[in-house]
Amino acid sequence: MGDSLRMRRVSELIRQSVAEILSNEINDPKVKDIVITDVRVTKDLSLAKIFFTTYNRKELGTIKKALERTTGYIHKRLTKLLHLKRVPKIEFLFDEVEQYGAKIEALIKENSLRDTSVDDSSVSDSSVSDSSVSDTVTDKNFVDEK
Repeated sequence: MGDSLRMRRVSELIRQSVAEILSNEINDPKVKDIVITDVRVTKDLSLAKIFFTTYNRKELGTIKKALERTTGYIHKRLTKLLHLKRVPKIEFLFDEVEQYGAKIEALIKENSLRDTSVDDSSVSDSSVSDSSVSDTVTDKNFVDEK
């Protein structure tokens, strides 16, 4: 448990420090377009994977190259800012969570459109009784008792 707490603390320190370094000390305009979303460190604190995203997806390749060029400087600054015996090696990775979420959302929308296009005549009126509908509406899970 102590290891995971330390890992989280170091991750957060690195995230804050890298974000500050990128916004205040790096003059490359490509690097200014990124947001640090997460940092994950290994158990032995030897490697920190820094996840980032950008609104400028067209320039993702150039942004990655700019980050690779600044990695040495950022690591050197982290050694001065953080009071650790050994600062982890850093690696920048594009955070694809947003893209993954958009893909899932599109699949859900596509599925719901497919569901609404089902012929309503296949459902008979006798399959849903008035009493079952009224029971559902008055169910305690759906009624706000405040």
